[in-house]
Amino acid sequence: MLRVDPRWNNALVLVLLASWSCWLQGERVLAQSQRHVLSQREAARYGLYRAWYGQFSRAGLSDRIAGAVFYVPPSPAENAAEQPAARQTAQEGDNQAENDALEKKGESENTGAENSAAPESSATEPLMLYIYSEHGRLHAVEAETGRVHWSVQVGDRRLPCERPAVSRRRIAVVHGLRLKLFDRLTGELLWERKLRHTSVVGPAISGDWIVVPSVRGQITGFHIEDPSRKWYTVADSQIFTHPTSVPGNFIWCTMRGNVYLGRNESGKFSIVLPTGAFVPVQPTVWGSTVYVPTHAGFIFALDTHEETLLWRYTAADPIHEPVVATNDSIFVVHLLGTCRCLDRLTGQLRWSTSGIKKILAVSNQRVYALGGNGKVHVLDRQTGARLSTLPWYPGDLLLTNLYTDRIYAGTQDGYLICVRELQQKEPLVHRRMARQKLQSGPPQNASGQPEKKPSEDPFEF
Repeated sequence: MLRVDPRWNNALVLVLLASWSCWLQGERVLAQSQRHVLSQREAARYGLYRAWYGQFSRAGLSDRIAGAVFYVPPSPAENAAEQPAARQTAQEGDNQAENDALEKKGESENTGAENSAAPESSATEPLMLYIYSEHGRLHAVEAETGRVHWSVQVGDRRLPCERPAVSRRRIAVVHGLRLKLFDRLTGELLWERKLRHTSVVGPAISGDWIVVPSVRGQITGFHIEDPSRKWYTVADSQIFTHPTSVPGNFIWCTMRGNVYLGRNESGKFSIVLPTGAFVPVQPTVWGSTVYVPTHAGFIFALDTHEETLLWRYTAADPIHEPVVATNDSIFVVHLLGTCRCLDRLTGQLRWSTSGIKKILAVSNQRVYALGGNGKVHVLDRQTGARLSTLPWYPGDLLLTNLYTDRIYAGTQDGYLICVRELQQKEPLVHRRMARQKLQSGPPQNASGQPEKKPSEDPFEF
């Protein structure tokens, strides 16, 4: 009779246990991912539609998806207004570097000059999501379809990657102690430079300059076309929030609560708003106006063009979520779960509701927010009343959409889902809607006369 060594029996048992453990872990991961996916049947019950669902690669098993940066291309009307200035600038030779690069590809000098300021396909250019991981995996994804245009590994997988900055033609990424510039349309690496100090937040692109904050308040500016042109400046304390680009300038907030306004070309700055409290999130930009939330519970509306304070709203709870701005309102969530809607021009309170942790998106009639139970709540945009609660746990990767009405959520393992309203096939871009509202003029009554004089809006688009 054949006898088997007991050691082989133990090894076989261990192999079976390991296989069963791997199978069970895979089933748990699959069940967890399916738990975060909203089915089409459930979405249709609440007037929603799952536009797309996908999984994106990471730099390794220990890597996690950190977030995504939205890019909204300019509208055809904005492109038409910018074309004469773009041609004049190109004729003067300001964009000679890009013209030379396009000539190598076989394009004419005139075509390259026009494309250097505004891409030729910008009239039909899609909305984009640039998904990045903690260790430098970057994906360019269409926001409406989920189609991946390109995917690159920024650098060494062992080094951390900060949030990228996106402009019309470029993407700037801080990876370790290196600043890298990529072409936004192709993902091609254009140049990279070594930083003098460690950066704790991502860069910002303002005009032709890239602004990189570092430890102890140091800020470095690099010219996009000529990175040898740079400047240095120092703020009063550490910078823990991303710098923000405004027309012609950039702003940043320090640990001491001071809001600085700096110039693109020289880096010269001035304190335009001493808030007196820590600013935990990046301020929201609407034209030349910036909405600054603070840990003390204040919201400041700052006009960067005139460098004046428009209004201030006071609340009792700290604010650690970004302000969502629309054409007539702003929405803010406090740390203790209170969601408030304010008038964008005056800061007056319109409504308030509780049990909200994060705003996901805002449409024409609804506000989609994450509740304290982990599910998505649907609120009425005009009154704040709770309309329904979706049977959907969106996961641990939650994106606050400041630009459109789409909901983007998923998991840090790489799963991402896009949900929209059933009848809203085209994305609702808040800034374009606000521009159309300002151009249409005041509402008229039955006799064709304006009902009232519209309040002056100092916000430029």
